Amino acid sequence: MATLVVRTLRTPRFGRWMPMAVTLLLLGVLYWQIGWSAIGRAALEVSTPYLLLALLLFVPQTLVSALRWQVIASAECSLTLGHSLMSVLRSSAWNLLLPAKLGDFSKASELPLPTLGRKMLASRYVLYEKAVDVAALLVLFAWGASSWAPMRWADVAVLLPLSLLSVLVLRQGSATQRFAKTATLSLFLWSLHLMQFDLFFKAAGIFTPPALILARVPWAIFAGLVPTTLWGVGTRDAVLIWAFSDSAPTAALAIVGALASLRYIVPGLVGVVVFLRTPTVQCVSIAPSPSTAFRAARRDAASY
Repeated sequence: MATLVVRTLRTPRFGRWMPMAVTLLLLGVLYWQIGWSAIGRAALEVSTPYLLLALLLFVPQTLVSALRWQVIASAECSLTLGHSLMSVLRSSAWNLLLPAKLGDFSKASELPLPTLGRKMLASRYVLYEKAVDVAALLVLFAWGASSWAPMRWADVAVLLPLSLLSVLVLRQGSATQRFAKTATLSLFLWSLHLMQFDLFFKAAGIFTPPALILARVPWAIFAGLVPTTLWGVGTRDAVLIWAFSDSAPTAALAIVGALASLRYIVPGLVGVVVFLRTPTVQCVSIAPSPSTAFRAARRDAASY
């Protein structure tokens, strides 16, 4: 992980500043077309209660992310929930520097695994986590875009007891059990993220059906992962304005895009504090590979 950051910082100065330049250019064009005065008026009308509720969602989002990483990492290393939480927050700090949320790979690099092969395998767990993330977001998108009866956020909240039940009932061990836990926690996590977007919309004075949030916001989230701008700012804003142009004023949508940037900034700043004040994550125990376990058993048998 440190090597990746060093290489990023050693790139030519033009290359290092390119994402920020593209971000400022996109925002400048968007805000100029909308009108700076209109955006200023929309910013003054932001609802503080809805904004505070949206910010409070960072707490359960981070806890669920930590619980999910604890489940995923259990295939290689037994982490406490506290250590997993610290690892997730530190990865948020790295995401302030690296594009496309590549800072998430720091969670794998922090695991004190004994060999290079085991560390490479741990990186695959982060890719696995991201794949489940995409699948969960697409499931919620399909739910919102389907022709089913209108849904409410209370319907999505049913994922909370299912998430807790999967963690409590399913034991650690098999890959199937870990996948069931990971998938359920990912669905609940992305439900929280989309609820937060809904609160950002309400804070900007836009009240839209939850199904519309599920059907359109995922495209803005995917656009924000394209590594061309800083924290997805600009690309995510443009897609949000395009996707909801038929149901909300563009100035209010620009405010939603600005509020959505807090999803990187707030956890990242907390992660910087954690990064500076807490030690590196340590495993409670490291699961031996099958070959290592076989050699140890054969050595014990020979000693008799």
